[in-house]
Amino acid sequence: MMDVRASLEAQLDQGELAALIRQYNYGRYFEDHSLPQEGSRRLLLEQTRKFFSRDDAQCAAARSPAGELLGILLFRLSRWDTEHFGYNVVVIESMSVAELDYDRKVGVANALLRQFHEWCRNANIRFAAIRVSALDLPVIHSFEQSGFHYIESWVYVKYDLRRLDGVASAPCELRMARPEDCKLMLEYSKGAFATHRFYADTRFGTDKANSLYEKWIQSAFDDPNQQIFVHEIDDKPAAFLICYEEDLRPYFGLGFTVWKMSLLDPARRGKGLGNDFYMAIMQHQRRNGIDIMDSGVSLRNVHSMNLCIKLNFKVVSTVATYHKWL
Repeated sequence: MMDVRASLEAQLDQGELAALIRQYNYGRYFEDHSLPQEGSRRLLLEQTRKFFSRDDAQCAAARSPAGELLGILLFRLSRWDTEHFGYNVVVIESMSVAELDYDRKVGVANALLRQFHEWCRNANIRFAAIRVSALDLPVIHSFEQSGFHYIESWVYVKYDLRRLDGVASAPCELRMARPEDCKLMLEYSKGAFATHRFYADTRFGTDKANSLYEKWIQSAFDDPNQQIFVHEIDDKPAAFLICYEEDLRPYFGLGFTVWKMSLLDPARRGKGLGNDFYMAIMQHQRRNGIDIMDSGVSLRNVHSMNLCIKLNFKVVSTVATYHKWL
């Protein structure tokens, strides 16, 4: 077994960080083989640099006896979640480990997690969460060995909006949300996400899980970078979708839109409304120069997954969500 030491590091040498990322092959963009790998590496490097610029950034780095960087664990105390739940919550942004054989890779991941747990004890952390690529088994096994429990699988899906070029008309009319729509959207959210991870992990409590989704909706109305599409039936909103644009042209030559949350009038679910609503939004976004629709769905949400299949969304990556109560 390789001798590995891990420690907290406030910054990393850009050259050694780039060398580590050149060995990394996991995640939504790397696993989409229609995208250039070099673009995915440049994007991950830029995202990592931006993470280090945060005032809440924490990094555990694992090194060989010679000082070679073998892996990093990026995490932060989530002020938003800590305030909501009333106890310290840490979010693990990513774990990146050099492409080693299975046992050595597990050893590096274990060293990073030992350092992480020491930080958690000193920071009085109560809850930690991570989403890790389902393909990165050595890292998954390390999280399991250290007491993280599997909660759900999350599937990233995409739709190439360029396929819609030349489509004449949308299947339904859209408008943008108005402030007065928030109340109805909050009403539609009740019970809509009951299969998702904050409900699956019963230690959160139903009331806290409900109010978490409510806060996400309210924050979307307050954020000018997020768009909320609405479809009305008989002068009443019947469907909502929250999304935002992400310009990844510097990396892939493509403009992306990310779909965050959709809600239907409970009385109209299962009647084909979602199909027309989604297609109308995709046609609108394509007409406005967007190339790729990006979204994600929990495999626990069978109805949403079936709608993705019906609309021919392409699955590009699967991640496993793990929780740990400390």
